Amino acid sequence: MGSSNLILGGATESMIQRGKGQLGDKTILDAVDAARVAADGIEDFRDLVLAAEAAVAAAIDKYRDQPSRRARIFGERVSVGMIPVWSLSCVSLKPWSEF
Repeated sequence: MGSSNLILGGATESMIQRGKGQLGDKTILDAVDAARVAADGIEDFRDLVLAAEAAVAAAIDKYRDQPSRRARIFGERVSVGMIPVWSLSCVSLKPWSEF
């Protein structure tokens, strides 16, 4: 297991413990876990960032039409069809891939 996988896995577990959320709640956890899975085994930094970026984009598409189980401010009916709130914080990792 690479160091990026350890870091992202640790981040996911810490956020689950602290926030009491779960994967599939349509939260930032879903993006971090998608990036963790995509980064597994990749050592080259640029390749890792590109894989994580693609995985986060796929997670955004996956959760767009699902109700949010945590962002109650929007309500279930309104959250369906919205991009996940967390997507704005991680939609583009591209500047990192230029290093």
